[in-house]
Amino acid sequence: MKTARKQPNILDIAYRDKSLELPPLWLRIASAGFYQLTPPWRDAPRQKTMGELFWCTKGTFHFTGEPERMVLHQDEVCFLFPGDYHDITATEESELYWFCFDGPHIQEIIAAFQLTRSPRPVTLCPRELFMRLIRETGSPEVSACYEAGATAFQILSLALAGKKKEKSPPLLFKRFCESVSVYYNCSAMGIADYAKHLHCHRSTLVRVVTGEIGISPQTYLRKVRLERAKYMLEYTLFSIKQIALKCGFTNPDYFAKVFRQTYGKKPTEFR
Repeated sequence: MKTARKQPNILDIAYRDKSLELPPLWLRIASAGFYQLTPPWRDAPRQKTMGELFWCTKGTFHFTGEPERMVLHQDEVCFLFPGDYHDITATEESELYWFCFDGPHIQEIIAAFQLTRSPRPVTLCPRELFMRLIRETGSPEVSACYEAGATAFQILSLALAGKKKEKSPPLLFKRFCESVSVYYNCSAMGIADYAKHLHCHRSTLVRVVTGEIGISPQTYLRKVRLERAKYMLEYTLFSIKQIALKCGFTNPDYFAKVFRQTYGKKPTEFR
């Protein structure tokens, strides 16, 4: 996906060091990345020489190459194999994790995992595994190539496990989660404000959220803020104070306290 690499909304990408002398690893990763795309976008059409997994976390991707034309939607995965014609476009804001695998055992991998090209539904994307895979793929160490193979094995296993059939959550709970994902960084917005935003009584919101996930709306909000802060500590260069403010914590000391209570380390130790 070298054409897309020039675009400013490519968040992360890594290629294996071609100078490494590798043993015939069973699962060998050639490249991995995460794209956050704004239309119109089209990847460079070409014929594949390796296998590739695509995991869509937002939007829609159109695969118009051969031998199979596909549309990949959010929360779906698909594959391309050696010899396939690679031609992908995105016509809306979209996000995509991917990795390419090659080596002498590629046909055995396809057969062992029973991989098929067609999109299939998947559960929640293992974003942390993909970010780990990107780091391992870009490492100049041979040992990291082994680690990348193990990480990719986990991702493949999750992709093929499919999506569990679960009872649909209440609409109010779904809308609350969506609102938190948008306004989690607004420190002035409390649970009463979320209830007002969702046109319901605060007690109703508490009852629905607690009944669905076993924790209060306030606890869920704090959990989302902490998870976002954890991500920023690991993948950004913002200061601890900046991260606290960006994640909805007005008091950096309180942020450090609840972070340590949750993850067992102070923010500075975690970083």
